[in-house]
Amino acid sequence: MKKNTIQNIAILLLMILTTGSFAQDKRTLETKVADILAQMPTKNLAHRDLVMTQTLELGAEGFQKMAGMLVPPGTGYDTAVRFCINNLSRYVSEFGHEKERDFVETQMLKALETQTDKQVKTYLMNELNLVAGEKSVAALKKYLTDEELAEPAAQTLLSVGGKTVANAMLDAMSGAPEKCKPTLIKGLGELKCTEAVKQITPFVNDKNPATRKVALAALASIADPGSYKTLQEASKKVNFGYEPSNAAEAFLNYASNLGEKNETDLCKKAC
Repeated sequence: MKKNTIQNIAILLLMILTTGSFAQDKRTLETKVADILAQMPTKNLAHRDLVMTQTLELGAEGFQKMAGMLVPPGTGYDTAVRFCINNLSRYVSEFGHEKERDFVETQMLKALETQTDKQVKTYLMNELNLVAGEKSVAALKKYLTDEELAEPAAQTLLSVGGKTVANAMLDAMSGAPEKCKPTLIKGLGELKCTEAVKQITPFVNDKNPATRKVALAALASIADPGSYKTLQEASKKVNFGYEPSNAAEAFLNYASNLGEKNETDLCKKAC
């Protein structure tokens, strides 16, 4: 009798567990997404990690379902979706989540192509900052000539950095609208792209003071020896004083950066 009771209890527990698993598996994708979004914002890091694990378990279809719920600001309520995607980006950017990071990068790039609204595209590019890799360079370089998307695209690419990104920005310079060029010049300066000096130098005399300022700062950052005369003459024009283009400051920064660059080169040769 006792043995039968134990068996009955075991069978009952098994039925309960099986029924629970079955019920969970039968939830629609829409319901699973809704359940995750209902937990946004998460209470703490432990809760975040649990919910992000559940989000990743939804796979590509689940991510795209969620990304498809993004809307331009002021046209709907997608706060929970934005919380979730941002948390996911942060979660997979942490050490030990390289595989998940690659997955999220792929899915964000796919969502970026699917979305048509430029404000939503901007949001996705901003989130890509945390997970972008070489795949993002190939996908985002076409946006460098888009007047509305060049800035967020450039910022995401700068988070990747490297020669590939510098080449992408350099290639975009020739065909980019005037509005995009300051963004590209600034990016090339941050990347210290020596190959860009020839293209950047003419903008030192641009009619727009903001463009002149960006060009001078970029040349100062790159610190190519051949830029000395250009920066010196720009400083002379303003009597080495303060004015909107910051020519004098750029010249000083150039001298400092060039000195550091020469010291580094000498150190490399000595080593």
